[in-house]
Formats: sequence, C-alpha cells, structure tokens
Amino acid sequence: MEAKKSLVISYLVQSVIAIAIAVGVAWGQGFTTDLELVWWCRLFSDGFFVSALLFIGIGLLIWVSTTGFFDIFSYGFSSLLVLFTPLKKPSDHKHYYEYKCEKEAKRKGKGSPLSILFVGIACLLLSTLLVFLYYQLGGV
Repeated sequence: MEAKKSLVISYLVQSVIAIAIAVGVAWGQGFTTDLELVWWCRLFSDGFFVSALLFIGIGLLIWVSTTGFFDIFSYGFSSLLVLFTPLKKPSDHKHYYEYKCEKEAKRKGKGSPLSILFVGIACLLLSTLLVFLYYQLGGV
C-alpha cells in the first residue's frame, strides 16, 4: 500500500512540475487572461510540448541507465582516477567484469522508474489535443 501511495505522489509532483513548465512557456510567449480561447490553445500547446520534450528525454535517459548501458563510462572514469592519481593502487582496482556484476546486483532490486516517461507522453498527447483544438477554432 505504501508503494502505491509513493507512486501516486511521484506522478502528482511530476505533473505539477510539467504544468508549471507549460505555464512558464505560455507566459513567456505573451499569455494573458484577456486572450481568446484559440490563443490559449496555441500557447499552452507550445508549453506542454516543451514539457513533453523535457520529460520524455529525461525519462528515456533514466530508462536506458537502468539497462547498464552507461556502466562502461563510470568504470572508465574510475579507471582514470587509478591511472592519474596516487589515491588508489592499480592492484586494488577491480576488473570490468567484477564491476559490472556488482552494478547489476545493485540494480536487481530496483524497479524501472518509468513514471517520468509516462508524464512526458501525457504532456505530448495534451499538446497534440490543444493543437487540434487550435486549428478547429480557426487558428492560422
């Protein structure tokens, strides 16, 4: 039950952030309350599209990181420390296979955080709906 509650809170916080980004973008483009509905649709479509790009991009990066794709880069940076500083001895440094197995064991218990990706997809769908409304209301 606690996991469901934290997931709902996660979606809620991410949605509020996405809406805040969309409002910020719309306001930056000249949004005021005395505009016609057609302009509201246009400005908020742009805002939710920016939110969608940010959330989908970050969500995809997080999803790819759960597959172990970036492990080689973190191992390479730790190897640079061994080569160029006297902080660690080369004999104490792990081989890549050992490093990869440890990282895989740490990732095993964690679930994939796809909520960011889903919020981004929802923003993209909302942006698409607002563009459709913009053109239906006579936008040029």
